[in-house]
Amino acid sequence: MKILVIGSKGQLGHELLIQGNNSGYEILPADLPDLDITDKTQVKHRLEKSQPSLVVNAAAYTNVDKAETEQNLAFAVNRDGPANLAEICALFKVPLIHISTDFVFDGKKSSPYIESDPAS
Repeated sequence: MKILVIGSKGQLGHELLIQGNNSGYEILPADLPDLDITDKTQVKHRLEKSQPSLVVNAAAYTNVDKAETEQNLAFAVNRDGPANLAEICALFKVPLIHISTDFVFDGKKSSPYIESDPAS
């Protein structure tokens, strides 16, 4: 199985590379500047070239404080990028696993969150 790990230079993406390589899967790392998920054309070309069996997106704009002043960039990376990945993965019929941040919810709930819980 060939797995494309996007955001491979980040903390989570790096760990996915290590674990994936230790499990015998073919792991394909991808991150800036080689792949910008906000650029749909780049995403399409990367999937055409690498032909992965699975895509895991661990890329994110994670600087919470700066996101208030760089809203356009934060939205591009955290909203538009995953939308591009979903669209292109659907086009090529490649499953996509998108890993989101812990800042989606406020952290005050005492039980596990579900999809219908309100976001922060």
